[in-house]
This record gives sequence, C-alpha cells and structure tokens, in this order.
Amino acid sequence: MKRWRMGLPALTLGVVLGSGFVLAQQPLARICSDASKAPFCSGVRGDRSEGWLQQTRSEVMARNGMVSTVQPLAAQAGLRILQQGGNAIDAAVATAAMLNVTFPQNVGIGGDLFALIYVAKEKKVYQLNASGILPAGLTLERMQSLGYKADPKNFGPGSGMPGGGILTVTVPGSLWGWQEALTRFGTKNFKEVLQPAIEYADQGFPITEEIASLWRMKNALPLQACCTQQDPDSIKTFYVNGRQPPAGTIFRNPDLAKAFRLIQQQGRDAFYKGEIARAIVAKSQALGGPMTLEDLANYKGEWVTPASNTYHGEFTVYTTRAPSQAWGIVEALNVLEACVPTWYPGQTLASLGPANAQYWHALIEAKKAVYRDVYAHNADPNAVNVPLDMLTSKAHANSLCSCRVGIGDHRAGLRIHPAQPWRPVHAGSEEPERDRWQ
Repeated sequence: MKRWRMGLPALTLGVVLGSGFVLAQQPLARICSDASKAPFCSGVRGDRSEGWLQQTRSEVMARNGMVSTVQPLAAQAGLRILQQGGNAIDAAVATAAMLNVTFPQNVGIGGDLFALIYVAKEKKVYQLNASGILPAGLTLERMQSLGYKADPKNFGPGSGMPGGGILTVTVPGSLWGWQEALTRFGTKNFKEVLQPAIEYADQGFPITEEIASLWRMKNALPLQACCTQQDPDSIKTFYVNGRQPPAGTIFRNPDLAKAFRLIQQQGRDAFYKGEIARAIVAKSQALGGPMTLEDLANYKGEWVTPASNTYHGEFTVYTTRAPSQAWGIVEALNVLEACVPTWYPGQTLASLGPANAQYWHALIEAKKAVYRDVYAHNADPNAVNVPLDMLTSKAHANSLCSCRVGIGDHRAGLRIHPAQPWRPVHAGSEEPERDRWQ
C-alpha cells in the first residue's frame, strides 16, 4: 500500500449523485474589487480603539470550549455540537463536514486526514493517519506510458507528476478517519454531527470574501499532457453559470447534502462500498483514471505513534509522522536548539529577535536542512523505510550544525540535491546559493 501526498484534486469525486447541481443567486454583498466600493474598504489596518493596534481582530475568550476555523459557519457548527454535549472529537468532525460545504477546496470527504488527538485523562497523544493511498492500477509503468516521468531538474515530491487531473487522485481517507475518530473517542454519531452541514448544503450560505478569492477550479484535463482544460462536471457543481462565484453568492450543494444523508444512514460504507463509491469509480473511469470499487472497499487507515521531541527541555512538541511532512517541524526545532548557539555564539533565537536579519537567516538555513531530509526520506513507511526516529533525534540535529560553515558571516548555504551528502562551504568552492539576507 502506497500513500502519496499530492495536491487537492480539481475533480468532483463524491458529490455528483443526483441530477441537480448547484443553485445560487446573485451576490448582494459589495466587495472592495467592485467599482462602487463598500465603506469598509477605506478602513485603516489595525484601526482599533484599544489594545494592540496592529492586531486586526480581538482575541476570543471562552470558559468551556473553543472552535477555530477559517470559516465562521464551520466554527459555529462545531460550537453547536459542544453546546449539545458533544466533546472535541464530535465538534471537530462537525466542523470538518461544514468546511466541506463552505470551503470545499480545502476540506472534504474526497480528501485526506491526519489527526493528533490528546486524551487528557491518559495524558497521551494519539495520531490517526487516514491519508490517501495509491489506486492499485496506478503503476509506474502506466504513468510512464502516459508520458509522466521523473524530472531531474525538479527533484521534489511528485517530480514528473501532472499538476492535477484524475491521475493525482488517491483513494480518499478523510471520511474513514472521521468515523474512526468518532468511534474511538467521540460521543456522538454521524446522524448528529453531519446535520449542521446538511442544513447549509441544502439551504445555502453566503460565500465569504477570502474563500471566494480561492474558489477557483484548477485545470484537470486531458489525461495525457495534463492539464489545459477544466472538468465540466466540477464546473457544474462548484461554479455558477459556468463562472467562479463572487463573494456574497448564496451557494447550495444539494448533492453533497444527499451524500451526507447516505452517510448518516449507512456510515462510511456508503462512501467506500455503496452508492457514493460507485459514483466515484464511474467518474474516475470516465476520465481514464485507475480507481476501482476494490480500491475503495479495501481502504483502511491506521493509528500510529506521533513524532515528538522536547524543545529546550520546556516543551514537548508532537507532530504527525510519515507520510505527512509535519515531522520536519520536530527536526527543525531540534536544529535551531542545537545549532543557533554554534552559528551565533552567545545568542539564542529570543536574543536575536525577529528584527534581526540573523534570526530569519537561521530559520531559513534550518529549513533547508530539514527539507533536504524530507525530500530524501519522506514516503509511505508501509512501503519503504523512513528512519524517522533518527531524523527527529537530537544527535542528528547536532550533526548538522557543522555542515553549514559560513552561516555566521551571512553566507547562504548550498542548494543540495537530496542524493548528495552534506558538505561545508570552503573558500574557492562552488558559488553558494544566495538568499534574501545576503
């Protein structure tokens, strides 16, 4: 089983179940790009009566619980579940479902899920990996026969892969993970936590300004030499009269509401083995994709131990482990803790401070070290060995400090291919990569 972390697909996978598509009305809101601008467009950033004037929003305070999202209705859905007696897991699933409605290009049942869950009574952090896996029929030979081959000039993840389209679509894990988290740690079921999202998918909601700017459908066709055209079904589902909906549009998605109702009745089997599964496979096959009913029926995520380490002995930092790239955060903190005193004797990040260019220079060099390891090693640990314990260890971070000779004199490190060993920069060697601080 291979898990690929690719970009979000620009295709409709699980919502085209009926004959109806999105219904909408013309937006009533005026935005700053209109010819007749709304009064707030002339406001001053950070124009506050008190407190920190550069802060554009007041802090939120609460006694019993809090939900934070990019979309207010999604936060409201999670809060509604908390007020009904649900716990954080129940609220998280309700929030994710509402984001599927209100911010579909970011969250959805056709996507992936990584979750870190802290159980206070156990004082333990759990990780759920419900990331997408490769359809069995998407082999290296098939990709190469379609003209997709690794590009040595772009050695990063997904080298040679198309920028979108059906070939980048993995078997979705998100919904499997929602039910798994609810079953193990939640107190409510799909009938309860999906209801707020169903109501808004049916009745509609106004697309907010920030999300409207991101509501763009990527090109997804053709199969070979992708991607120069948009997928018509996706346009019918997410656009209005063939156009990107502007802020203020009342957007409805009755087919997504239908999908959620099926999941309320049948659980995740509706998605992986039932009507939704058949719709996904039909769409995939129509575009030349490799996904099968067996791929969906056989999907299974896993509970794993998160990556973690301490920072300056004061904090324990937890992140998701491979195939997620987030474990790089642990390595980066290790590098900064170990190497900043070597790079800048007598200094810490705190003493340098963000007004000092060396502060940012250290962050940049630490990230280079981390991404070199991420590019070289990150993969599906069920398919290849990912030496994560070594990469997130203090010893490994210490070994990287001397590999960046020259950082103290503001010279940027070399751009190093993942296959190349680390080596210091010496006088007379090849020209180092320059960064913005040089």
